[in-house]
Amino acid sequence: MAATKVQLINGHWQDSEGNVLALGSLKMVLVQDEQLSSSAGQICGGITLTILLDANGNVQGTSGDGFPTQSVWPTDQMNPLGASYTVTAYSAAGELAWGPNYNLLVPSGATFDVDNWVPNSSFVAAASGSGGTVLEVNGTPNVVQGLLNLESANSSVTITDLGNGTVNLEAAGSSITLKTNGVLNGSQTLLNLLNGSGVSVTVDGSGDVTISMVSPPVVGAVPQTTQSTVTATGSGPTDVGANKITTMILDIYESTSFDEFSLAISSPGAGTNFSDFGLYDTLGNLLANSGPVLNSSITATAGVFTFAMQQGTVNLNPGRYVFAMTSNGTGAGGDVGPDIDVGEPLRIDVWYQCTGSSTAGTLPSTITLVAKFGLGPSVNVYPGISGYPIIYLG
Repeated sequence: MAATKVQLINGHWQDSEGNVLALGSLKMVLVQDEQLSSSAGQICGGITLTILLDANGNVQGTSGDGFPTQSVWPTDQMNPLGASYTVTAYSAAGELAWGPNYNLLVPSGATFDVDNWVPNSSFVAAASGSGGTVLEVNGTPNVVQGLLNLESANSSVTITDLGNGTVNLEAAGSSITLKTNGVLNGSQTLLNLLNGSGVSVTVDGSGDVTISMVSPPVVGAVPQTTQSTVTATGSGPTDVGANKITTMILDIYESTSFDEFSLAISSPGAGTNFSDFGLYDTLGNLLANSGPVLNSSITATAGVFTFAMQQGTVNLNPGRYVFAMTSNGTGAGGDVGPDIDVGEPLRIDVWYQCTGSSTAGTLPSTITLVAKFGLGPSVNVYPGISGYPIIYLG
């Protein structure tokens, strides 16, 4: 439907003593350029309209005053939305009598009674067409209409008046950076923790996440709780040569602390050679070791022998570790075949050989696993088979 003009009526402008603004005038200006709805035309915001008042201080053309009607375009038929008029009233002598008052509306209809305009200073919520500024939150008028003070009660939002009529709202504090092992995650908006092999992730619904190990069945190992003498009748991997390093993967499922190794040794080897026994993390970093032990200090009788750790007490969290041994003699591989026990569930994996070598029977600070020994008659993969020798952490 095409937009039509609205006749303005009434007003009853007067001073505080009741003296009417006889034969005065109104000046009306749109706050900005507008387009009539249905693309019926453009309205120039920069042109001031003059609306004449009659002897009673009403808009001329009000019923009974004998003047021609005076009409303007309704603000609810304009684009963009938010159109309004700024209105000022003057006496017949040209004196400023009322206003300027901003954001006054003229709704669609045959006539509009300008008595419904509310001057800006009242800040009262107005009925349709009454004008004024209405303060709302989520569409509901605020209790106080004379003040709007933006605050962040918990400081989670930073509020800044930019000084040009714009208020900027930003989440306070720095953003969260998501990393794994010190490396930025590919997604910085989502961190989804999943169950993995031997790991359980549980969310309690109140912000806490519990990560725990799931202990698999112990394969071929019976945990020992005492360091009793063990007679070793089995053997480890075949002889790998002097200053070579042989390792074994250990999965430990409970936290433990130790300051010594107790090893079941079938034969110490040549008495003038040195041997070293140690524990590494899965990155190949040395955690604890006995240091070079002169083989002649180990009796030739097979049994359990204890060696203090150079590092003192070492604390182990549940996880995967690497047991390593070396000797500068040629019997290191065949002479010592370890298992492990901490009085807690654990699993033993297969033997590996490492790159590099030891020096004078002393383990290096780092190692790298490269080759798994093939299964054969001289290699026992799991403890508890054929009297496999045992290591104790104490």
